[in-house]
Amino acid sequence: MGKILSILIIALFALSSCSKKPDVKPIDHCAIENNSLAIIKVDNVVYSKVADMYATGAEKRNDNKILHSSSFNIIANREQSMVSVSLISNSKNIGSGIYSLEAEKENSTVTFADAQGVKWSSKNGHQKGSAFEVINVETLNDGNYYQKATVKISCFVYNQTGAVKGITLYTDIKY
Repeated sequence: MGKILSILIIALFALSSCSKKPDVKPIDHCAIENNSLAIIKVDNVVYSKVADMYATGAEKRNDNKILHSSSFNIIANREQSMVSVSLISNSKNIGSGIYSLEAEKENSTVTFADAQGVKWSSKNGHQKGSAFEVINVETLNDGNYYQKATVKISCFVYNQTGAVKGITLYTDIKY
């Protein structure tokens, strides 16, 4: 009886460890070196920025924090997609520094809408090893945007089925 119980326990342990998802780490998920050129990659496919689409500026939320959101169109292989970057702060101005993508202290989000319209978000899965940094902030007086921030981001985005893509950004975003 003891041997059968031991075999059952070992079999259950082996089965449970097989069902665990491996720690996914897309190829392009790496540290971004300081660079003067824009970098936009999704799963190691290099995209070009086409246009800034819209920005919320400083939108007050129910918890009195300020949401800053900006979206821009990107293109690769003649297929157009969109990236959105959101930051939450305590004031109208975005500050330079590190922002968190981790669920328990999240104050930034990255979303990606691919050419087929599938939505991917950093909120949908783990962000272990991810980085989100605002390197520089500049006040704009062009009537369309309030601030321009240079961001350095390396994170994961997930669709609703749990599939994952790595996103690497080193670009200017406007709010």
